[in-house]
Parts: sequence; structure tokens; C-alpha cells
Amino acid sequence: MNDIATTARAGRPRASAKLLQGILVPIPTVFDYDGEVDEPGMRALVQFYLDAHVHGLFPCGSFGMGPAMSVDQRKRVAELIAETVNGRIPLVVHCGTVDVFSAIDLAKHAKGLGSLAIAIVPPFYYSDHTEYEILEHYRRIAEAVDSPLFIYDNPQYSGIHMQVERVLRLKEAIPSIRGIKLNIMSVERALEYLRLLPEDIAIFSAGVSNLLTGKPKGFDGTVNPPTAHVPELCVSFWDALALDDFAKAIHYHYQLDAIAGIVMELWKTRGRIAYKEALKLRGLEIKMFPRWPSKELGPEDVARLREVHERVGAGYFVGQRRVNVV
Repeated sequence: MNDIATTARAGRPRASAKLLQGILVPIPTVFDYDGEVDEPGMRALVQFYLDAHVHGLFPCGSFGMGPAMSVDQRKRVAELIAETVNGRIPLVVHCGTVDVFSAIDLAKHAKGLGSLAIAIVPPFYYSDHTEYEILEHYRRIAEAVDSPLFIYDNPQYSGIHMQVERVLRLKEAIPSIRGIKLNIMSVERALEYLRLLPEDIAIFSAGVSNLLTGKPKGFDGTVNPPTAHVPELCVSFWDALALDDFAKAIHYHYQLDAIAGIVMELWKTRGRIAYKEALKLRGLEIKMFPRWPSKELGPEDVARLREVHERVGAGYFVGQRRVNVV
């Protein structure tokens, strides 16, 4: 590992070689009451994010319900998003599955739609995968699809702890790895990736609050579900950091941290349906999310969600599409 890390540090390309940077929104997939993809709802969501000038979309990940859909449904979601985006911003379509053959099928489809990169979570559920099996999973996808790969360190859902050492071994064997999403982790641990990985790997934190410390040190962006309903605020935060305007950045950080806090609190106690209520707060019509039976939030929880947004000055009301970030 030390030899690989030394080589990575010595041979880093210039920062312009990065795959992408900024706010990469993990777009949720919304459904009708029969669990089928709500196509008009998806188009409205994509337009919502385009209007907010986000830097890219990340479909069919955990937040996008990828593992909870059939292969055909995942393909249709990717098609809907690609058609609506029409090349205006990059897509990084998640194609990870338990088996390598379905992942290759999805990856070829996503590449055909113009996906900038193919996101692949480690082969989940079977958390006893050997080192050889994990490497082969990624290698076979890379060989089958000539596209940059965007990998995960997400042990909570995949059951596989990637760690810096394993990522370095993967990168040595598969040069087309160009990005990584670091799921919820401390800034200190995320910075270890930053120190040791080659610079042509874009590093995206799953915690938007990590950007306040991480962006000046070299983080390339965030993929953050709890703030996916406030894309304007996320973009404003990124822009302030990019301009080294830390007074504004600290203000946006405070707002986003409070918003993410209440969404995560409700998610832990009530489930992912908290995200549905957060999106509805923006005036978006959401019939079903997630794609499994969930108990609706009570009026008290919805009121708490709204109160936090109003208290921190985000100013969201039903039907309002812009956010007060002053």
C-alpha cells in the first residue's frame, strides 16, 4: 500500500483532469401508488434541479431507489432523466447490482444515454466477498464498458468496507476509476482519501457539512440526500466556498447543517418518508417515496420540519421554488 500511495502522490495530474466538481444531486426516484415510476413526477423533479443550476445529477443510487427497482425500471428512470436534461448538465448513473452481469447491462445502457461516468457500489448483500471477487466485479465492468467509473465507500448498505488501501489496489488494476463517493464518515477519515488517492479521482463527500473544511483542502463536491430538496442553497454554499467567501459559506453551512439535521432525525425515527415530506415542502407533488410501505409523517413532524427551515432563514413554503439565502 505504501508503494502505491507514494506513486499516487508523486504522479498526480493537474486539478483540471478531474472528472467533475460541485453539487452532484442524488435525485430521488418517485413512484405512483402501485410502485411504478411516476414519469411526470420524475420530469418535474429534473426540471426543479435544472432550475437550481446544480452541477450534475446522480440517478438510481440508494436515494434514487436503484436497488429497489427492476433492471427495466432503472433503465427507464435513466432514460427519463437523460431526455429531460438533454445534455445540459452531467449525469453519473448508478448501475451497481448484486451480480456483475446486471451491472454491465445497466452500465452499457447508461453509457448509451451519455452518462459521464458509471457509478458502481461494491457487490452488496454478500458481504463475505473475497478480495479477488471484489476486484473482478469492478474489472469486468470496466472491461465491458469504456467509461469512467465512480465507486463507493458505503459499508452501511453494501456490507463491504472499501478503505483507502483497497481503493488504491483497485485503481492500480483499473485506471478508469475516476471518482469516489464517501458515504457518511468523519472529515478526518475522508481527508485520508484526499491525501493518498491520485488527483484524477474526484472525491465527493456524502456529508454536505464536510465541505466547509474539505473544499479548501481539495474535496471535489458532495452527493448529499438530506439536502437534496434545497439545491439552490447547496449551490450557493459551493459557490461561496469556490470564491473563498467564508463569511457567506459559514452562513450557508449553518442553514444546511440544521436542515440536514432535522431530515436525518426524522429519517432515523420515521424512515425515508421524511424525504418525501421535505420535497413536498418545495411544492413538488410526490405520490410515493420510498418504494415500500411507509407510515406517513404526522402533523407534528411535518410542522417540525417546516419550523427548522423557517428558523434558519431558508423561507420554504408550499409552492415556493426559490430560497432566501441572505
